[in-house]
Amino acid sequence: MRGAVYLGKENVEVKNDLEKPKAEPNEVLIKVRYCGICGSGIESFKSGGMYIPNIILGHELSGEIVEIGTNVKGFKPGNRVTVNPNVPCGECYWCKRYKENMCILSNSSIGTTQDGGMAEFVAVRADHVHLIPDEMSFIEGACVEPLSNCIYAVRESGFKVGENATVFGAGTIGLMTIQALKATGASQIFAIEPVEFKQKKALELGASKSLDPKQYNKVSRYTDRIGPDHIFDCVGIPGTIMSSINLIKRGGNITLIGIHVEPFEMKGWMQLPLKNINLRGVFSFTPEVFQASLNLIANKKVNAKAIVTKIIKLDEVPEMFEELANPRHKEIKVLVEI
Repeated sequence: MRGAVYLGKENVEVKNDLEKPKAEPNEVLIKVRYCGICGSGIESFKSGGMYIPNIILGHELSGEIVEIGTNVKGFKPGNRVTVNPNVPCGECYWCKRYKENMCILSNSSIGTTQDGGMAEFVAVRADHVHLIPDEMSFIEGACVEPLSNCIYAVRESGFKVGENATVFGAGTIGLMTIQALKATGASQIFAIEPVEFKQKKALELGASKSLDPKQYNKVSRYTDRIGPDHIFDCVGIPGTIMSSINLIKRGGNITLIGIHVEPFEMKGWMQLPLKNINLRGVFSFTPEVFQASLNLIANKKVNAKAIVTKIIKLDEVPEMFEELANPRHKEIKVLVEI
């Protein structure tokens, strides 16, 4: 079997001699059609952190079931599916309260801590498989996972209809967060993004205004010198975190979605208590959010295809990781066609 394997910092390789998985009793075997390259994968590629070496990459996938385990019910070969890649323990305090994204195993998922879907076949737990309707393409099916992170972030932020928001970053997560905010009833959405074509894409998908990071303070002018009600940082680097703290209104809410694994020193934290700022992080999503995200795409409430800028073959994966590691790259969501 062929697949793309993460070997460590700046090292991704396509291997042709991988063992084809089999469906265990509670699993299904999926022939993968499309798999997305995730920003967390690029962060691990650059830093050597987060991902476990020697695993097959890929946690944003769609495909067709070709084999079912002996204990599996409700699925059959030929079903078109997408996958919630999280692998919780199911027994801890958080799992028993339907918060599997906060499981004590933390970050355990296919493509991150165990073999994923950037290969010809992947075996996954049947209870994390979701059918995709006929009107939904395999390409859209591979976009459910990233959207789920954004839907969860907006829900957890306490965002209310009629409030305004600023989104730092107009990559995959930023653009999907903009669409999630639009679907939730945001009055205004301001996108902060350095790359011009991504600025334009943000406007196409629901942003009221799109600004270069050097102009982020203009948002204050557009909000009567008060500042935005909410900020969603989809980048997570020191500069965007500090800009968020400077910009947010008194008593406003900052939600960190972007992940930055390197340690850094921040100045200006006194603004948090002085301005009564609510700062929180969000990670992953819950099973019901994943299904809700699938429904939003299926019902055309979110335009998933609009963020897909390139589809590549498996052999092109290492070169694409190199390209995406450059912050000024010209892609948004890249899918691998298996």
